Amino acid sequence: MTARSVLRALQRDFRRETGFRVIEIDAEGRRVGGRDRRRRNHEVWRTQVLREALRWGEACVMPDEQGLVGWGIPLMTNSLVTGGLMVEGLSLDGGEPGEISHKIHSATSRLLALMGKANLVNADFLRARRAESLREHERAEAIHVLKTRLYDGIRDLYLREEPGLLAAIKRGERPAAREIILKVPPPSPEYRTRRKFPAGFAGCSSA
Repeated sequence: MTARSVLRALQRDFRRETGFRVIEIDAEGRRVGGRDRRRRNHEVWRTQVLREALRWGEACVMPDEQGLVGWGIPLMTNSLVTGGLMVEGLSLDGGEPGEISHKIHSATSRLLALMGKANLVNADFLRARRAESLREHERAEAIHVLKTRLYDGIRDLYLREEPGLLAAIKRGERPAAREIILKVPPPSPEYRTRRKFPAGFAGCSSA
């Protein structure tokens, strides 16, 4: 069975199982076989879809220039992308959002499985990319939680010290005000937008 016949059999099986029609494109986003009625800038969208799939290790559903959605999975020889299989031109209207989302998610998983079975994609490479993407996501979440906790700690410290600071400024006791300021780190830009300090606040630490 030739590579072309394997690909055609996959397209037939995928459409029979999911109801979605899948097309083949080359590495530049041009359709392979059949007439392409899409505008030329649609090729840019197709290549972007493949890049995102390569980056995340799985199909990424993306809107095109007409507001329709699609997804694709790269055809690969080892780590070289030679083209891709695409499902495109889908409208999200006319059905329950949860039902449509589930159908698309199932179809993307099925296409990846069929391509892996037919050895049309580097499954190990994409699996590694998915694992790395998951680690990046978990690391980003951990950093966000840490920053949130740090901000809350600094905010609480400012709120606790602020009355004494304002009192020292009003009395003109600049050394006392400076001592209070040095107890806490500089406020973040976000904190400065939330709390309003008197004009003399910024000058106390430089006196």
